[in-house]
Amino acid sequence: MTDEEKQEIIEEVLAALKTNGKTIEQLTVVTTMTDTDKFELSGGRYVTYAVLQDDVTEDVATAAAKAQNTADAAATAANNAQSNADTALQAADEAATAAAKAQNTADAATKALDGKLDNTTDTLEGVLTATDGVAVNAELLEMDYPQKLSGVEYAQDNTSSGAAKLTVAMAVSGHLIPASDSKQDLGGTSNRWSYVNAVNINAKSINLDGAKLTYDSSAGVLTISAGSKKLELTLE
Repeated sequence: MTDEEKQEIIEEVLAALKTNGKTIEQLTVVTTMTDTDKFELSGGRYVTYAVLQDDVTEDVATAAAKAQNTADAAATAANNAQSNADTALQAADEAATAAAKAQNTADAATKALDGKLDNTTDTLEGVLTATDGVAVNAELLEMDYPQKLSGVEYAQDNTSSGAAKLTVAMAVSGHLIPASDSKQDLGGTSNRWSYVNAVNINAKSINLDGAKLTYDSSAGVLTISAGSKKLELTLE
């Protein structure tokens, strides 16, 4: 093919483009599309409206699913926060109720002690009652202050030498320990306990109706003495 023929072909193609080609303003406007409508792509390719619509629909569905997951997670977090807030509010209400009960008990104790306790002499006079089951009936009852009375019933008896005596019925769940060492007695020479039931007795000496039982741990000597009589046993 000669150069003149090539040039002739190029001129015919350009002439055809000028005759059949249209600008964007010259195209017909449409408001609907069919599945077979085509869109030109680069590289000499095209895509139909049906394929393009499927791709767009899938992308929209994926985005919607992600948005729903995010909304569900936010709702779950909000529910958990509300549950925690309800639990904290309930705990606060219970604490407030306990505090109110404690205040009522303190107010009742203060009212019961008002006018009956002289802090300068540690003397309790009159009748002391409280809502926790404590009842103290005394004309003159010497007590250390402050006192802790819980679930103990007291009844006064002034028939012995004009001194107040207390009849006490109580169960002790802890240790009963004197305030100082070797200072207080349990019972007396005239008023003794009927029976002492114990698993172990730890004592320096035991008085058996006039006979005294002692043990010298350093020498290993057990001594029983009654008046001028004495019996010593050396333990080996």
